[in-house]
Amino acid sequence: MQTMLSSARSFASRLGTNRTAVLLAMGADHADGRIELRGRNNRLRVVWDTTRNDPLYTEQQTVSGAMVRALGGTPFTTPTWRMFRQPVTVHNLGGVPMGSAASPDGEVFGHPGLYVLDGALLPGATAGNPSLTITAVAERCIERAVRRITGDPSWRAPERDSLVPRPIPEDTAVAAVARRAAVLRRPAGVRFSEVMTGTVRLPGPDGLPGAAQLRLSVDIPDLDALIGDPAHSAAVYGTIRVAGPTAQPVMVAGGRLHLLATVDGGPARTMTYQIPFTDDTGRHWLLHGTKHVRRGRRTNPWTATTRLAVAVVDPDERYDAVIPTGRMTITAREAARLLTTIRPTGAGTPATVARFGLFLTGEVGRAFLQGTSR
Repeated sequence: MQTMLSSARSFASRLGTNRTAVLLAMGADHADGRIELRGRNNRLRVVWDTTRNDPLYTEQQTVSGAMVRALGGTPFTTPTWRMFRQPVTVHNLGGVPMGSAASPDGEVFGHPGLYVLDGALLPGATAGNPSLTITAVAERCIERAVRRITGDPSWRAPERDSLVPRPIPEDTAVAAVARRAAVLRRPAGVRFSEVMTGTVRLPGPDGLPGAAQLRLSVDIPDLDALIGDPAHSAAVYGTIRVAGPTAQPVMVAGGRLHLLATVDGGPARTMTYQIPFTDDTGRHWLLHGTKHVRRGRRTNPWTATTRLAVAVVDPDERYDAVIPTGRMTITAREAARLLTTIRPTGAGTPATVARFGLFLTGEVGRAFLQGTSR
């Protein structure tokens, strides 16, 4: 060990202080260090679980290395870390944490009158330099002790009224980095197109069934957000043509698709389309369509995902339930073409497309494998 330390000192001396910079990385670890008594002599030992904190250490090394290389230098980690994975900290926190070893006032359980007012009292990591946090906790504990001793619950430190809050440079830096990260972040998304054809009856006693066609593009700019959204909502645009109201296809603006949303928390899923459009006379309509993805005697994954029950309604009226007045389908040929239109967007990659496919098949699979026959 002595030889290794001597070699390290020799290497450091050759670098020279004018050519060396020390980078300190701070972060919130799992706060799972332990203090143990080991051996016959009950020697005190602090144990850190570096394995659980590896993602944090890896990120710190990556950022530090990038900074050093940007300045034309060569990254170098300490021998104790390279050889023993032994972290270094100048703020060991939580040796006597409030809530488990001490009261919120800092009094050690089982030892009346013994108070802890330093970093040992903090119950978790603070992610940054904890000096001010330790000071604030200590002042709070002292203030509560004075109130208890004097019997005055309103007592405050006399100098508190003269304190003037000052801006903290670290807060400004963190806010700037957060804004920068928000600008630079490009979510991974996907986009695909589909074509459905069929018939639909317009509302009213004179409504007759007419041919209808949908050519839609579904835009999912952030796949993570869609999967995390219980409604699985995505933007839809394209064209719609309904015989009678529209002589030619008209644009769809502001359409929405709820892709395989759950139904009452059960295994069944629905694909709900909300397609607003304006006919040739300037009247506004809403095509409402639903695919019921669930297990049944007359349904299977193919029919459930390719048949859309539709109705054209007045968007300004409220409906407790929309009664379908038509059906549109995706043909086998169009279904095959749909698969070829799935493309990654933003920061998406082929892996994003694969994940989207797993999401679809997983949701449909759960609907049929967990569903009950009807």
